[in-house]
Amino acid sequence: MQNTALTFFEKYTQQPTDKFIQLAQSGSARSNYIGIADNQKYIVTQNNNIKENEAFIYLSKIFTSLELNTPHVFATNPDKT
Repeated sequence: MQNTALTFFEKYTQQPTDKFIQLAQSGSARSNYIGIADNQKYIVTQNNNIKENEAFIYLSKIFTSLELNTPHVFATNPDKT
């Protein structure tokens, strides 16, 4: 899973990755990473539960429109994982 997330991150940033660290999982199938490229830090999330991913992206858009403090989704891959 980490290789897929790393490849996605490098494609998004179009920069060599300085660091890519997997965070501890906490109760779901979701894998989270901290990716660092060009002195910018990102959280990269990978999850094979497409329904959960769609819900997260949908709610993020709503919360952002309401100006609530919420993660900004910069990019998603075509298969929604």
